[in-house]
Amino acid sequence: MTPRRRPSWCCRATRAGTASARPVCRRRSGNPSPSTATSPITCTSASRWRSPRRRSGVSSACSRPRSGRAPAGARPSCSRTTGADVPLVASPVGWGVIGATSQVAQKAVLPAIVASPGARLVAVASESAEDGGSGCFGPLRAHRAYEAVLDDPEVEAVYVPLPNSLHREWVVRAAAAGKHVLCEKPLAPTAADGEAMASACERAGVALCEAYMTPFHPRAAALDTLVVSGRLGALRFARAAFTGVLDRRDDHRWRPEMGGGALLDVGIYCLAPLLAAAGRTPARVEASATLAKSGVDVSFAGWLDFGDGFTATIECSFDAPERQFLEIVGTEAAVVVDRAYTPGPADTTIALRWRDGRVEEIVAGGADPYREMLEHFQTVVRAAAAPRRSCAASITLLGVLERLRAAAGLAA
Repeated sequence: MTPRRRPSWCCRATRAGTASARPVCRRRSGNPSPSTATSPITCTSASRWRSPRRRSGVSSACSRPRSGRAPAGARPSCSRTTGADVPLVASPVGWGVIGATSQVAQKAVLPAIVASPGARLVAVASESAEDGGSGCFGPLRAHRAYEAVLDDPEVEAVYVPLPNSLHREWVVRAAAAGKHVLCEKPLAPTAADGEAMASACERAGVALCEAYMTPFHPRAAALDTLVVSGRLGALRFARAAFTGVLDRRDDHRWRPEMGGGALLDVGIYCLAPLLAAAGRTPARVEASATLAKSGVDVSFAGWLDFGDGFTATIECSFDAPERQFLEIVGTEAAVVVDRAYTPGPADTTIALRWRDGRVEEIVAGGADPYREMLEHFQTVVRAAAAPRRSCAASITLLGVLERLRAAAGLAA
């Protein structure tokens, strides 16, 4: 069989490199492997979570969308856009969700799918009949078996918010079923897993994006522009912290075999803007970790030397008061961002402190970054648009996370 020709924006795995309030569905603990039964799902009320907000999503497409192109001359039926790079969507993308009981799915991504005129929620799968949220998010097909979502011909794209250790298996299976994939961050526990996932999607001719949503907020875009412009001068120091309390001990993030730990869960938020600011990976890293009884890192601290006088520190924790900040210091100015990683519509400002003592406030627009991320992915699917962040960038970040874990003495 002749392989499909890859478009010019295709990424290769070997390359270097808020919605209205809705009821949320309570997750029951248990084995994340699905059973084979299929049944209706009912919605319950509030969640008992108290943890760092899981806000994830830069996209990284790996290959040409397989289907869903509008015919020539077709008039789009959707009138909303999210920016100059997001054209009108001719027909809604049919969505499926496997692992629909995750907190980020219930509180952020599922509401974004329902709110987007370019999306149609078709099916969800969860590990128990009572979960998944069909009553919360309108009529849809609800299953216990993940395979049922992949077998659904009306599902064009799947969102995968499963535990990290299951990302590779279900992304590869989704690609084999011809589905485009939006995979929760981190893309995978290791760079090797990420490369395998990217290769599988490339071979299948489907798009793969990492659901790391922060860069889709206007404030993050303004920060990127500020750093790249050189207004800060030569970069000297940076500090990034994301801490909070995860008090549900039955959560998979407390289990090392499920790819748990503070660094894998929230480390991407701290590390991604540092790599973007430096424009390269660190030449040297050091790290230390505090372990829970289960063996996962409950707290993690890392130091990164990017060379040319630029060093950075990161702090991640499941067992500390909530803190989210990013500080980047140059020879001319320092930029400070509060609630840097889970911004919402009201988070619009950046503080710029100049070396002469002046403080400048930069005001950017507000938005729901999950919806912006989702609609960008739908454009990647429908129009073969280039993603804002490549798979290669996601895999490069995974490599740095592995180096930090090794420096702290954590098992691969």
